This record gives sequence, structure tokens and C-alpha cells, in this order.
Amino acid sequence: MRHGFLQDDSHLDAAMSDAAQTDASQLRHLFAAILTHSAPSDPEHMWRTHELALCEDYLIADRKVRSATPPPGWHAALELTVLSPKSYRATIVRVLNQ
Repeated sequence: MRHGFLQDDSHLDAAMSDAAQTDASQLRHLFAAILTHSAPSDPEHMWRTHELALCEDYLIADRKVRSATPPPGWHAALELTVLSPKSYRATIVRVLNQ
């Protein structure tokens, strides 16, 4: 080791692993700080190693959106966007009578 510098990124990887126990937002901030200030030797490998933890909150939010039950009448609202003016009134009356 020349000048006392570490020869690998194991300390950075360990910091990322420890931070993965917090939330993904904080982990992304740490990852950005590491990229900005520490110049890891293989940032792509570090990303791949911690990718799921870095994106966990986005994945959870996406699952919630995809599994959410649409509100009542959403089909009718969608129909209104593509109906001719003649059919528009009949669709509104049908939705209001549900």
C-alpha cells in the first residue's frame, strides 16, 4: 500500500451493506457520495451488488400501484375519453345510475 491508501473497495462495499439496513433513499445518497468522493475501482460492480437495496422503495411503490383496485366507475371514465359526443350523455347517465 502506497501512501496508506486502501487497495480495494471492500470498505466501501461494507459501508453500502451496512447502510442497506436503513432505507433505500439514504443508501442512494451514500452511493452518490461514494461515486463523487471515493472513486471506487468498479462502480458498476458496486451498483450490481446493491441494486435491489438501492431500488427497493421504488419496487414496493410500483407493486402497490399495480395491485391497487381501481375506483368504481373508472371504466366509464376511460370510455368518456374515447366516446363520441352522442354516446357521452348515455354513458354519464349509466354511471350515475350505478
